Amino acid sequence: MSDRGADSMMDGAAQMLSCDGREEGSPGSTAARSKVGRPHEIVWRNVILMTLLHATAGYSLVLIPKSHVFTLIWGKVMEARASPPFDRFDRLE
Repeated sequence: MSDRGADSMMDGAAQMLSCDGREEGSPGSTAARSKVGRPHEIVWRNVILMTLLHATAGYSLVLIPKSHVFTLIWGKVMEARASPPFDRFDRLE
């Protein structure tokens, strides 16, 4: 590695970029410490959507015993067709 590359890596460790591209200081800097005491903001839209998602998932689990036998067989066939065999991942290395 060149000297310039080593210097740029050290500079990158000292100053980090946030998600929106603004520079932040190192973890011990005053900019990082000011975020610690700030309360988390609750995004109510996400709370409502996640509640609806989990409620419908729970309801679908309740409906599984009531489903027809052919529906369960069709679901297992579709699951087997969609999931790749595990030995395929071993060849990637």
